[in-house]
Amino acid sequence: MLALWPWNKEYYITDKDYAHTKSGVDVERMASFAHSRQTVISALFGAVWLILRPRFRSLPAENVIRYPEKTVMEYSIIGHLHIMLALIGI
Repeated sequence: MLALWPWNKEYYITDKDYAHTKSGVDVERMASFAHSRQTVISALFGAVWLILRPRFRSLPAENVIRYPEKTVMEYSIIGHLHIMLALIGI
């Protein structure tokens, strides 16, 4: 992810034809950085479920969403699903 760091001075844009901030930061590079960061965070959400479970058990997401009361781990699953849907949309 460090290779995508958009605030490196060598990646600043001086050409007015490309999208950039007032200081010259490349907007496309910022979007790529945000996308890759969210992918890593979403993968961590998914990994936490597997690490903290004593044994792997398949859990249909539809069942978790329908529960009226949810645990922190179930909210983690829902967050992971929403992040992945957003990344697929991107």
